[in-house]
Amino acid sequence: MDKIQKLSKLGKILCSIVFVFCVIGIIGSVVGIAFLAAGVDAIHIGGVTLKSIVQTNSGTSIGTANIYMVVAIILCSGEAVITMEVYNHLAGMDRIEKEIARLDGLVMNG
Repeated sequence: MDKIQKLSKLGKILCSIVFVFCVIGIIGSVVGIAFLAAGVDAIHIGGVTLKSIVQTNSGTSIGTANIYMVVAIILCSGEAVITMEVYNHLAGMDRIEKEIARLDGLVMNG
């Protein structure tokens, strides 16, 4: 039981870390879409527009970059939901193990 509890705790910690990275991915993608929508030609960095930077460095168009970020939002959202389900499942296992230990103590003492 001790190994199961340690693995469960490790799983919950990993789920928390993955959830944080999913939220960061979602926020980063939303900010990226906002920047591309608002400042494609308005934002100048070193005399170069944001549009030319994206097209030159990535080899893709602005529309394709937006699609990539929308897909990233969808994937990160799905992963965040799955991660929280796993976290809740592991937390439920902890409650079950505590109840088993409690009942085992009643049987041994009673």
